[in-house]
Amino acid sequence: MSIKNSTVILFCFFSTTLSAQTSQSKVFWRQNFATGKLPDGWYVPQVGNWDPQWIVTNQPYPGSYKYQQQAPPIASESRGYHLQFQAGYFTDEDVEGWVKQKKYPDGYVVSAPINCSGKQSVILKFQQKFRWWNYQINDTAGLFVGVSTDSIHWQQWDVRHNVKSETDMFAPLNEEINITQWAANQPKIFLRFYWKGMMGFYWMVDDIELSEAYQKDLGVVRLISHTEESNDFKEKDQLVLKIKNAGEQIVNKDFTVTAVIDNKNNLEVRVPASAISLQPGEEKDIVFPACNLIELPVHNISFKINYAEDQNQLNNSLSIKLNAGATSLGNMTGVKKGKAEFIFSSGISKVKLQFYRDDIFRIWLAPDGNFTNPAEEEIVMGKPLQQTTISSSDKGNYILLQSKQCAVRVYKKPMRFAMYNADNTKMIWEELKPIVFGQKTLQTLSSTPTEYFYGCGMQNGYFSHRNNTMLIEKGNGWDDGGRSNPVPFYMSTAGYGVLRNTFDAGAYSFKDTVIL
Repeated sequence: MSIKNSTVILFCFFSTTLSAQTSQSKVFWRQNFATGKLPDGWYVPQVGNWDPQWIVTNQPYPGSYKYQQQAPPIASESRGYHLQFQAGYFTDEDVEGWVKQKKYPDGYVVSAPINCSGKQSVILKFQQKFRWWNYQINDTAGLFVGVSTDSIHWQQWDVRHNVKSETDMFAPLNEEINITQWAANQPKIFLRFYWKGMMGFYWMVDDIELSEAYQKDLGVVRLISHTEESNDFKEKDQLVLKIKNAGEQIVNKDFTVTAVIDNKNNLEVRVPASAISLQPGEEKDIVFPACNLIELPVHNISFKINYAEDQNQLNNSLSIKLNAGATSLGNMTGVKKGKAEFIFSSGISKVKLQFYRDDIFRIWLAPDGNFTNPAEEEIVMGKPLQQTTISSSDKGNYILLQSKQCAVRVYKKPMRFAMYNADNTKMIWEELKPIVFGQKTLQTLSSTPTEYFYGCGMQNGYFSHRNNTMLIEKGNGWDDGGRSNPVPFYMSTAGYGVLRNTFDAGAYSFKDTVIL
């Protein structure tokens, strides 16, 4: 099961930032949807005989077929309400019906008229986050941003920027488009955001601005060599950053671009713009020297453009967190003991084991050592806290934690967890291998031939899950195998239960071993 900045809760014994900002000084129009409704004069035309509408919301994308999980609201500068289009939510499990009819969940939203009179140059800026799907796409598919003086004839740009299909996106992209040719000195222009020719999944837009252009302005576009998730780090890895001349004038003086990795490794590239200049609107890929990224599962990287003549310093930087696709916990390297809370280290990664009661404890994994709680209190409504004191002792190859009702072993080499009865003589379950984390988190537990498993919410046609893999995701309607209301919880006849504290979709395999 995928657990972002992973969070795991085990219920036992029934007896898982983009820092570039927008300049304020030359902005003459902005919209951040703070009212929570479509602004006056904006409109959403009907495109077909369906009703996929752009909405203003502060809620996540709810999930849909082939993407059975929520996508958090865009972490824009203003936060809160934003524009959102939910193509995948409309097609959902009826995708093949849409394909058969050769229809697409297209939809667009058009702004009220905007006055650009007296503006000799106009830059369109906004923040966006999206996840698109290349299944049965239209030949003219794209995420199009357009400008028009009559709301009939449009100049438009596809702003997917070669981001691959089904790429998860967490930090928003800062978009800057020079629309001077179509908008300068115009008494009335319109903006349009148009989802076209794709079956899924979503697009979020916020903090739309129009500003006059700077004469000299270099800006970061995005990191193109790596994504935020599922990276295959290498010993000789190479970072590639795309930058753009967002100003009105040619950049013809040398400048540098730096990358700081995990606050200690510094890389620098000198760009010889005096020899090869950057034209207005031109983009350039900055290729950094090879660096070793294989030693850690998570890296925090900060990029910065250093250009002496830059008149707009606010779009010169990017901070991003990169996660490996799959990493296993290694050997235990440290332990911090408390009364009922213990923190175990494995390199940079940490695992917190909390006893809420003598019979309830939580295993909480932080890949980068920083504990976060994306689900907050939305799954577990109030923690079942009870005064308890846990004894701990070092048994050589494992650390033993004991309450009045159960014992937990934390093995050292490699770090694994196991639960025993209170006197530490009978195993209830044991991890057969260390927890694997990254884009997905896998936990592999032992089971016995006579052990049976129940739960996982509404799983039509199933009661006992032994020898089955149960999908923890909505789908397949009310038919056999349908999952109208799945729940990330199961219980075992061995005397324990597990709740995964996450909204992410997943699968529980109850075969010779239990794989979560």
